[in-house]
Amino acid sequence: MNIGSTYTNIIIRCANPLGDFVMSLPAAEQISRGSPGARTTLIMKPAYLPLVDGLGWYGDTLGYDKHAQRGISGFLRTVGEIRRKKFDLGVLFANSFSSALMMKLSGVEERVGYLRGNRGWLLTRRLEPMMEDGKITPRPMVDYYCELSRFLGCGTPGRTPRIVLTDEEEEAGAKFLSARGIDPHQPLLGLVPSAGYGSAKTWPAEYFARAGDALAETLSAKPVIFAEARDAAVAGAISTRMSGSPLDMSGEGSSLAVLKQLMGRCALVLTTDSGPRHVAAALGKPVVVVSGSADPIYSTTDYERIAVERIPLDCSPCMLRECPTDHRCMTELKPEKIIRSAMNLLNRSEK
Repeated sequence: MNIGSTYTNIIIRCANPLGDFVMSLPAAEQISRGSPGARTTLIMKPAYLPLVDGLGWYGDTLGYDKHAQRGISGFLRTVGEIRRKKFDLGVLFANSFSSALMMKLSGVEERVGYLRGNRGWLLTRRLEPMMEDGKITPRPMVDYYCELSRFLGCGTPGRTPRIVLTDEEEEAGAKFLSARGIDPHQPLLGLVPSAGYGSAKTWPAEYFARAGDALAETLSAKPVIFAEARDAAVAGAISTRMSGSPLDMSGEGSSLAVLKQLMGRCALVLTTDSGPRHVAAALGKPVVVVSGSADPIYSTTDYERIAVERIPLDCSPCMLRECPTDHRCMTELKPEKIIRSAMNLLNRSEK
């Protein structure tokens, strides 16, 4: 299949998880640029809209979140909005049945996506995922999405997602810090203890605190704990153990817009294997990831300024949300090792 100049109005249904959304951006850009005569619209969670500000390679955006816009009425409203725009090609990065159903009901003429979730009859062109022993083969998600671009004949995208910080966002970040008595010229140290997936991905609070204090001192940086309200207890446990008076964002009602503004000012980000790690990396920040239960292959990209630290164990990667034993994959990943990794990464980045 080669879309060339065949289509004039393309809609891309973006991936839902934050990390997947970021990792799908190279494929979305390649599809858009590979269709120079078409207008490309991205449909995504409204919270993700700030992440594509300033990219410039798409025509329009449409916000939709099935969890926030509950019920059939929100679904049908979005169907109606898509139908009015008369798209002739829909590309589905989302793997859900409902995303394919939405494109079908919206009258999108050609609907392209992976053959998953019993939705094959809703698609006009289907791509089979790589399989092994009856299961989908683990592979980097950036490659999984890029395969859709190749399938469409748009060429092979790069494997390095990119997000840009606009001048307006730079200014907004400076004002946000100044309003809290923080020098906007001081570099930031980002700490991301996210436990949204489950406790198996968490790193002990005392480890975060020890590594955070050491790195903040070395970098003369202000520590910022990026955490949602649901992770307030974890963020508080880290904050109380630190001597550097970190800015705890869990109580700020922070959004991805603010996270992007502040991460763009970070000299380094220390994070669990969570969505924000991909935002930081796509912004070009040096990133150290403490990884435990997750299979690192899924998050593999061509970022040069990233170090993924993990302890190789017989039980890892288990992909479990909760550790059924002693959580050794994280408790044996000591702060001293992470500090050394961070300094090596920073020294490498300066060369």
